[in-house]
Amino acid sequence: MKKSNWLLLITILVITSAMFFFAFSCKTEADSREADITAINELYDQYCLAVNTGDLDLFISLWADDAIKMDVDFPAIFGKENIQAYFKIPFELFNINCAIYGETEVQVSEEWAFSRGTYTLSLTPKEGGPTTYIDGKWLDILKRQADGSWKIYIDCLNYNAPPKVGIENRVLRLTFDGESCSYEGPTVLKAGPVTLIFFNESKGVATVYLMMHTGDETIQDAIDYVGEEPSKKHAPSWTRELGIWKVVFSGDSFTWKGNLEPGIYHMVCASPMPYGVWFGTGLTVED
Repeated sequence: MKKSNWLLLITILVITSAMFFFAFSCKTEADSREADITAINELYDQYCLAVNTGDLDLFISLWADDAIKMDVDFPAIFGKENIQAYFKIPFELFNINCAIYGETEVQVSEEWAFSRGTYTLSLTPKEGGPTTYIDGKWLDILKRQADGSWKIYIDCLNYNAPPKVGIENRVLRLTFDGESCSYEGPTVLKAGPVTLIFFNESKGVATVYLMMHTGDETIQDAIDYVGEEPSKKHAPSWTRELGIWKVVFSGDSFTWKGNLEPGIYHMVCASPMPYGVWFGTGLTVED
């Protein structure tokens, strides 16, 4: 083979190898980034779990040793131990419910990441008293640890509106895990505006239906209609769908705000693939 042909062949091999290496490197980097984002989202799942169960040890394990907490109307708190002391009292005195809703953004850059999102929080004194409801947002900086895990380094939050104390809870939370449809919120409330937050914790897509009863049928009638779960039925002829149907992907949430008239309602979770329906809750809305 002529020398020029050898040179051409070697050049082609070098270019092809470089292209393969570049493509492989890009794929590896993208896979690593997705794994980091998944880990950070799981951290916030643990955050809400710790808050809702009053597990201060789990809660503080999510923070870096040199973390900084920047709360509303309060000086910055420096260090993991001081942050633990700050949260010790509310964990002891209140039953707390935390929920993340809407879009959560996570961006990763080597050893650092940031996240932002929205949340609701309710605090009810364990010894009795009015509940405080908070609708807020956060912006966090996270730091990669020596073992590759992520911890909260700087946590900053504020409110979307002033906290509301001693008012009726009008937030309806429905969670689907692939095997059941669980509900948190009031089952009897006054007519007016409500916020429905649907969390899809299943491995596939899911949706939620809010149905208003148009006849004299009861909540028990709705339970009997759905029947054994997973059911194939969600919309009896004596109901009117409120038009909140939306496909929600695994790990995402959907928020709907609207007005409920006086009457009887029920909610179900549904999985389109394979199709199945699970009863969530019934609601009685009074004048």
